Amino acid sequence: PNIKNSAGGLRDLHTVLWLILGTGMMKIPAILPKHATALTSLLESPHLKNLFTVRHLGQTRRALDFLLRTRNEMHIQSKGLHDSLEFAFQSAIAEALEYESTPTRPSVERFMQDYYVASRQVARFTRRATAAVQQAFRRTTDIGKPQKLDRFFQLRDGVLTQRTSATRRPNEFLLTACLHARNHSAPFSEDLEDWIGKNVDRFTSLKSKSESTLFRSLITAPSGVGNLLHQLSEEGVLERWIPEWKAMVAFFQHNQYHYYTADEHTLRVIQNAEALATQQGSFASVYRSLPRKDLLVLACLLHDIAKPKRVSTHEVTGALMTRKILKRFGYTDIRPDVEFLVRYHLLMEQTAFRRNLSDAQTIIDFASKFKNPILLDYLFVLTYADLSAVNKNVWSDWKGMLLYELYRKCREILDQRLTSEQVHTAARSRHEAALKELVETLAETVPEDSSRTHLEAVDSPAYLAAFDAQEIAEHIRHIERNQPVSTIFKHLPDVTEITIIAKDAPSILSKFCGVLSANDANIFDAHVFTRSDGIVIDKFRVIGFVSRTSLNNQQSEKIHKELNDVVMGSVGMERLLERHRMKWRRLSRSHSSNTHAAVEFENHPRYTIIDVFAPDRLGFLYKITEAISRLGLDISFAKIATRADGIVDSFYVRDTNGAKIASEGQMDAVRSALLETIQTVVNSELVQNE
Repeated sequence: PNIKNSAGGLRDLHTVLWLILGTGMMKIPAILPKHATALTSLLESPHLKNLFTVRHLGQTRRALDFLLRTRNEMHIQSKGLHDSLEFAFQSAIAEALEYESTPTRPSVERFMQDYYVASRQVARFTRRATAAVQQAFRRTTDIGKPQKLDRFFQLRDGVLTQRTSATRRPNEFLLTACLHARNHSAPFSEDLEDWIGKNVDRFTSLKSKSESTLFRSLITAPSGVGNLLHQLSEEGVLERWIPEWKAMVAFFQHNQYHYYTADEHTLRVIQNAEALATQQGSFASVYRSLPRKDLLVLACLLHDIAKPKRVSTHEVTGALMTRKILKRFGYTDIRPDVEFLVRYHLLMEQTAFRRNLSDAQTIIDFASKFKNPILLDYLFVLTYADLSAVNKNVWSDWKGMLLYELYRKCREILDQRLTSEQVHTAARSRHEAALKELVETLAETVPEDSSRTHLEAVDSPAYLAAFDAQEIAEHIRHIERNQPVSTIFKHLPDVTEITIIAKDAPSILSKFCGVLSANDANIFDAHVFTRSDGIVIDKFRVIGFVSRTSLNNQQSEKIHKELNDVVMGSVGMERLLERHRMKWRRLSRSHSSNTHAAVEFENHPRYTIIDVFAPDRLGFLYKITEAISRLGLDISFAKIATRADGIVDSFYVRDTNGAKIASEGQMDAVRSALLETIQTVVNSELVQNE
């Protein structure tokens, strides 16, 4: 944010000052009292006291003081003019302003929450003050004939206005106004917004039967609900109607993944879901088929409700909070379904992005969570809406394809009520059919014996999903050349796909990762496959660590040469990495205090699945795969996911005897070794010399 020019910044207050002075509605004394400024005089003027409550003006004055203190400290810290509160600058300012951490919140998050509270107050004040100026200069001849809606409200020129103010039951009065605004797609008039602002303290938690009925009617519309709830949140009403919402207001997670505060993100989730009504594609099609849009709205509204309490387990606590909130609103029929969606709102993305979707057991385990296919439909749409509202860089078509693949396979199980055995049988049949079709396709370019031998040696449905027939034919030709290392580069607009083919050897995957890291190729996706005869076929999607886009030809040629050098033993990995260290220097800034570093395990019939969470560091995958190899574990499948705030790498492993990690003691040893590796990488992070 920009302290001066962003919405809710100091320039907004100047705009109000100039409007009121320029229209002659108020004058600033020629000589101001000691310590006063034009802005403080404005906030203390009789003119504004007629428009705003004392409480509102006091909140605006405190917001002004906060912005000025923050801006002054930014100038001091930067030793010059500096108005942009960049991510890397926020912690320093929080420390300089003497914010302290609590057991649950870092100091920088507490500071940024105060900033967003202040900026929203300024923005709210600016909107209402500007509207008051406009109202004062609107001519009555410009106003059309009103359309009466009921004894309280009317429409005038497409704007919802009040015929009379509510003296009793302000909750019901405003809920009725919201219903009219939704039904007629009409904005609130300035007078109505002014009434809301002056009466905000009179709104209370929605408890009565009539209030709950009105609220439930409000969120049943197919569109416009997200925008309306957004306005109610901005006006401070939503936190009065749903007290649990108050902790969400301006709640900020200090990392580069979450762009928005918790309340803003949540309201965008609802808006993104509603937008699907006019879009095309699988998510839009499923959205339009949902039987109850209010169920989805409630799931969107409450999915992160417990984040301010505890981020790491917010979905579990959130489900319990959801039960209480919906009980208060009188919901009985859809309450269990909304609780389920809140409890498992992360499940679909975690499965799609971390697990092997070609493994029938993955789909079986996922499908076992759902009591009916409709719940899967709701979760499918909720997952899209949630991810697309995190930040502009999170959503991608690739993620959409992964989610749809998981949805499609799970929907088949639920629709047909397939047993576990039937799923495995069907998966084998599909794989055999796909192999047969592929052999026939490859026959045009590759001898049938060669293609059949190759495909039987790989014997992995994931392999057929990762490569098309043309790529597989190329693999066969490279393998038949019997080269130490074959590399196939595919340069796409924003990413380079590198397929490496070589004979299996101890730590071979970590060597591949090490060479890529030594050439500034940042790995954010990997699929590893091993033939029964020990030939490995590993596919990496990489971008240049500096360029943030696909690799150039010079980098590709160098990677090919050094892969051969390392595999043949003519150059050691340590030599490559030492050369790399000389090119880079140690990083001076620290990573986000919210970055998650952990090692977790999940059971599987044939493997142990290890999930590794860590800050994103160049060369991390090399170090972690090397550590896994040192522990005597073979990686059968890997799925790499790099986010703005860190890495989530998943490894399907077995020991050298083909067995899973059996005991808690072994798991503890693996966890300790990998956490030590993570800490080593974090402490030795490097950045490029200037």
